[in-house]
Amino acid sequence: MKFNFSNSALWSTWALTFLIIAGELIKPIKEILKATFTHHWIGKAVITTLVFIAIGFIFSKQDERPNKAWGNIVIQLILILIFYTIEYII
Repeated sequence: MKFNFSNSALWSTWALTFLIIAGELIKPIKEILKATFTHHWIGKAVITTLVFIAIGFIFSKQDERPNKAWGNIVIQLILILIFYTIEYII
């Protein structure tokens, strides 16, 4: 079976971006991650890895589009940078 790395990268980085921002804005999310995985970053890593693996197999029949994935990853990195910059300033 073929594994779709592009969609995996695309969706797992969106999941990580969501977990990072939501965990900072909604404290119960961070607390649930801490309680479940002993540390919130371990929880984020586990969830992101599971999303990566699941999406890779779910979308295995689709064509890969690495350029689309890379563009989205750059956008997400910029979103995280902007978020933490705003958090620092405020």
